[in-house]
Amino acid sequence: MTPLLEDPLFVATGLGHAFAGQAAVTAEELRGQRWIAGSAEPGTTLLGAWAEEPEIAHVARDWVAKLGLVAAGLGVTVVPGMIVPALPPSVAVVRIDHPDAVRTTSVAHRGEHEAFIELLRDAAAELTVQVRRRLSSHLA
Repeated sequence: MTPLLEDPLFVATGLGHAFAGQAAVTAEELRGQRWIAGSAEPGTTLLGAWAEEPEIAHVARDWVAKLGLVAAGLGVTVVPGMIVPALPPSVAVVRIDHPDAVRTTSVAHRGEHEAFIELLRDAAAELTVQVRRRLSSHLA
């Protein structure tokens, strides 16, 4: 298994949520939030150590439904950094200030594919730079 990139995770909120407009939230601030997740089982979602015993208010398996519930103010959800620039204007995002608030993308392979793995690493590095640029302009 070779890690390719580390994607920061964010909390998506409705524009009227108390977190909207903040640069970051701590794990303590996230406790007690109503979560919109892809599953009722916290271990199978992007919810991490910062969301101890989360209250999963709604389960939605697709992003359109999740973001619609968020925009309506019915809860918050976790989104990967790569999606932030594509979020609708009805959704605010806040960085999660926690070391586990990252999603690692890896590739499983056998040793004989090193040249291909190097190409994937290069593409992932380029993608990371582009996403960081878009994130900084989106969150500014």
